[in-house]
Amino acid sequence: MRYSRMQNNKTEHFGKTEGKNGIFFFLAILAIAAAIYFIGAAKVGKFLTDKVFAPVFSLLTGSEEEQQESQTSEIQSTVAQQGESFTLTLPETHVYALQAGAYADENNATEYAQTLKNKGGAGYIQFDGEIYRVFIAAYSSQENAENVIQRLESEQNMQTKLYEIICASKTISVTADAQTKEELEAATNEAPNYVAQLIDLALEYDKGNIDVSSAIEKLNEMGMKAKEQQKKIASLQQAGITGNYITALQVYYEEIIQILGEVNETYSQTEMSAFIKYAYMTAAFAQNELAGKADA
Repeated sequence: MRYSRMQNNKTEHFGKTEGKNGIFFFLAILAIAAAIYFIGAAKVGKFLTDKVFAPVFSLLTGSEEEQQESQTSEIQSTVAQQGESFTLTLPETHVYALQAGAYADENNATEYAQTLKNKGGAGYIQFDGEIYRVFIAAYSSQENAENVIQRLESEQNMQTKLYEIICASKTISVTADAQTKEELEAATNEAPNYVAQLIDLALEYDKGNIDVSSAIEKLNEMGMKAKEQQKKIASLQQAGITGNYITALQVYYEEIIQILGEVNETYSQTEMSAFIKYAYMTAAFAQNELAGKADA
């Protein structure tokens, strides 16, 4: 208050020139104060900063604490826009395969597999590290599989064994942006469809409801869908989005694309039946592998 009164008195008492001198005097004081601040910063810098300069600058830019809080909020907002945490779920699926033989020798397994193919069977070989298992067919329903086992035994005197392929359910935690989330969800949801679709296709084909050309058309459609998913996953990898699950998905779709791409337009009716069965056995074990490696 004392300084205010002195300033008012000077303004009223002196003329315009003297008023300008007062302004220059005031600016000189500010300059001296600034010089004192920088020269004596080691001793009194903290006091001046906390008690004098900080309150002044807070009127223009906000306090230091407010600036830091604003910056943190902006960063968090950017992260929220770029990515969010969500979960992907691979459903548990069961495939009930018919094992027609088991061999210690690969050549014996290969020979028997070809015999099954010649009759329209899958002729698929799966090696578990010790035994070469040979499969003739598979079904989505255990009841259907057991009925076929009984029929093969009673009508053809053929012994087969039920072999259940369990693709365990997996929940994968992922952090990604909205577009990546959409693409991963689509690829994950699409993955289990190939086994079921191929099994259904084999049943419809063996019943005579579709011919070779129609079967090829459906197989090509499945292959195109798999390629679309594989390309999206490859794009994610190129963008730096990686992880065990991304890699496992990529491998899975590559296997689906490869087997579906082997279909031949010159197949006979029996060869086509064998091919579709071989394809769904390939897809079943590929899905089983995917579930086993689906850790993000």
